[in-house]
Amino acid sequence: AIRTILILLLILAIGGLKFVRRTDRLCTIFALDVSDSITESESKKALEYINNSAKDMKENDLAGLVVFGKEAYVDIPPKSELNITNISSTPDKNFTNIDSAIITSLSVFPSDMQKRIVLLSDGNENIIKVGNESLAMLKANDVQIYSVPLKTRLSNKSEVFISNLLAQSQVNPGRIFEIKAVLISNVNIKATLKLFRDREYVTEKQVT
Repeated sequence: AIRTILILLLILAIGGLKFVRRTDRLCTIFALDVSDSITESESKKALEYINNSAKDMKENDLAGLVVFGKEAYVDIPPKSELNITNISSTPDKNFTNIDSAIITSLSVFPSDMQKRIVLLSDGNENIIKVGNESLAMLKANDVQIYSVPLKTRLSNKSEVFISNLLAQSQVNPGRIFEIKAVLISNVNIKATLKLFRDREYVTEKQVT
């Protein structure tokens, strides 16, 4: 009988069959969008939502916080009690990278717990769209993902504004250098971007 069991286990191992032990313990990672398109009041509401949700955790559950803009950072690793008073991580707020938020959230899950990501964002991705690789990782790790929509700064009005101006901090005299303007718009519109130096006109460019 023992020999039969050993042979059976060997066959199962060769076939790649795995025994999966189900658990009722749940780890929830809240992935919070902190980009500039989210208003301060909406960010406060998001933190209230997270803290209230964390109060409903069962005794053996865990919860953590990932914040993201251009990059995503683990602000609070999974713990048994979650009460967020402030956010210490500072990603680049000129961009929204949900793909990075998902990948970073996946990296902190304990292997022996059920996994859930709660994504709090306005959904205005402007750098990398969620890719097939991230979706495949969610499926392979049996991760539930829920979305909590946040109101964008551009809600209910047409607006175009310069979010940031990027340039080198130092340039040698006579050298050509590049200036990048980050524009945010919630409408399809043509505009003229003009550059001034010490209030003197330098150049302009048509943008859409």
